[in-house]
Amino acid sequence: MKHYYLISTAGYPNFGDEQIVRSWLALFKQTHANDQITLDVPFPARSSLLFKDEFPNINFVDTIWTFIYAGDDDGASLDNTGTLFHLMENGFPRDVLGIENMKSADEIHLLGGGYFTTDRPEFNRTYLFFPILTYLKSLNPSLKLITHGLGLTPISNNYKIELETNYLSEFNYVGVRDKESAKIKGTTLELDDVFMSHKLNALRIDDQKDNPDILLVLKPINDQEKLKVFLNQLIQYLETEKNKNKTIGILEFMVPIDNWLFFEPYLNAIPTIKQRLTFFGFWDIWTKGIPYKKDQEWIVSRFHAHLIGSILKVKGSIFIESDQYYQTKQQSLLELGTGWQLIENDPTFNIKPSRNKLFTTQIALKIATKLSRMNK
Repeated sequence: MKHYYLISTAGYPNFGDEQIVRSWLALFKQTHANDQITLDVPFPARSSLLFKDEFPNINFVDTIWTFIYAGDDDGASLDNTGTLFHLMENGFPRDVLGIENMKSADEIHLLGGGYFTTDRPEFNRTYLFFPILTYLKSLNPSLKLITHGLGLTPISNNYKIELETNYLSEFNYVGVRDKESAKIKGTTLELDDVFMSHKLNALRIDDQKDNPDILLVLKPINDQEKLKVFLNQLIQYLETEKNKNKTIGILEFMVPIDNWLFFEPYLNAIPTIKQRLTFFGFWDIWTKGIPYKKDQEWIVSRFHAHLIGSILKVKGSIFIESDQYYQTKQQSLLELGTGWQLIENDPTFNIKPSRNKLFTTQIALKIATKLSRMNK
């Protein structure tokens, strides 16, 4: 029996991160059903409920996440790892079994996602995964280290150099999901892990005929001027002759912040819109499936909503945050050719969802290539 150790940021919950894990567990269920999986996440209790029926032999821990939080508190960084290794060997007597479990792995996989950037403190500490994992490999040279569909940017130049010089060469494979991350030496450009979901039958779809005609998947917009412009654009779109009688669904991809639009006073002040709104909480779409139907249109700002909508062949429009972190993520999908409309911050701009009808055909070879690599 092989021991596969998977590291993820799942359990928050955030639909995209959870869908990445669900996809990987679906693959392992097909190919390694009799092996052992450890899923190391920041929220193991919640993750155990999210994925309790996804794989027969799985443990949920937070061992490596405990170390990066502790290392960060002690001032550890990619160019100052001494305290980190001290913690690994001597600093956590309560986690002796967790450390031994991690050391027993045959393969350690950093699952995909955009949980790395030096622009944000909460995603800065995650780079400490790299020295921890290379340290484990120094103890066991036969250990395989693999990453999949990561977003590693925006990244400071000194962290980029540290990864290139001291860490990535110790990995068997480093897969990244966007061109900016692929500029880091030692990486290979590939797809985000969620692209595999449909092929693995891991994407749950609720395809009832009375599902909403329009789906909105939008994170909060903090810039009040941009918020006002966007809401006016959205209202104009929802009130067009074509859309004025269409039903509207608001999806909560991240709990609880994605419920804001359902309670937005500006939107609720319009009775002809308010009466058409239905809210779909995270737990509903996670357990029952995304309320999809043919000829839907999606308005989104969430990266994985853009991705999932594109593989479901719906027309969509994207609102992108102004910072580079979100721009890089969404731009990677546009560069792949989803054909979705990019919403401009212009009061005269009209939302008209679009898609590239050839996208799923064009992306099929990339999906097959990644699935083949994942199966190795």
